[in-house]
Amino acid sequence: MFVAVRFFSLFAFLTMAVAVAHADCIPISSVPYIISQSGSYCVTTDLSINLPSGNAISVDASNVDLDFQGHIITNIASMPTASVGVRLMTWMTLTNVTVRNGSLYSFNFGLIGTNLNADAEASNLTVDHMKIRYSKGIGISLQGTNLRVTDNEINWTVGSTFAFGIELMGNSVPNMNASNCAVVQGNVVSYVRLTAPAQATAVGIYIAGFPDILIRDNAIYNIWVPTAAPDGSRAMGIMITQMSGTESDRVGGLILQDNVVTNNSFITRQAKPNSVGIMISFPGDHAIVTGSTIASMNTGIDANNASLPNTPPVLLLNNSITGATTPIKDGITLPQ
Repeated sequence: MFVAVRFFSLFAFLTMAVAVAHADCIPISSVPYIISQSGSYCVTTDLSINLPSGNAISVDASNVDLDFQGHIITNIASMPTASVGVRLMTWMTLTNVTVRNGSLYSFNFGLIGTNLNADAEASNLTVDHMKIRYSKGIGISLQGTNLRVTDNEINWTVGSTFAFGIELMGNSVPNMNASNCAVVQGNVVSYVRLTAPAQATAVGIYIAGFPDILIRDNAIYNIWVPTAAPDGSRAMGIMITQMSGTESDRVGGLILQDNVVTNNSFITRQAKPNSVGIMISFPGDHAIVTGSTIASMNTGIDANNASLPNTPPVLLLNNSITGATTPIKDGITLPQ
């Protein structure tokens, strides 16, 4: 009952229509390019850029729809150090931005929009149907309120001390937690790995700091760190640290539904023993994991840190876990 009531607004957000590009969209035929005014923009051809650092496309305005129209932007720099495919300039108030229908290859960060200013209020950011490949640390990283990442493909994200396929963080601005949700649905994240034997973390989907979270119908394959990495290193399919702010703010809901996490290739032989399919910390008042398929991870579902005073435990329903030394750590498994 709580799920239906609590998530009414979240599902309304999920089904909200993505902005549609107008026939007279502003063409982007070369990069680097700065979007400094509101409007509809479209990439008109496949593009390449030699970009060791900097942004191929910068979005510096609210109310922007950026449609790649199926085109690819490729970074051909031999050793990029701080390159970004699309950067949402969220050190200002930035709202209602959609990036969709394209590909970004070989940037350090495929698409990033994280707060560089404590007073920023980025909100209503959407990434939809993007293919992001060969990133050197993070595929998609967003920070703000009401974030939506749907039907994307993130492949071969490789880092030295960290690697994240999708990373979403709640807005750090005080009093910005109300009516704030993250929706991650229909994404495929594969081959997130680390190259250096240092203290390291590799995560397919990482979300922190939202009162309401929906993670549904995602597939995550082959998350790993080197066997020589220290024991504190971790490879995790989905990691949730939901709540932020004061304890009185920690009221919300978390649904993980019908997700797949598996190591299904030769990389299995190199996975860390402490790999985790789904890890949940501080989930708010209501949390349920249902319909998950988890294979070849050392721990299937870890809800060991998902407790606060007067907070109900994580509920587990109809999950399939195979090849795990520890299938479930904490939480309450409901009868089928």
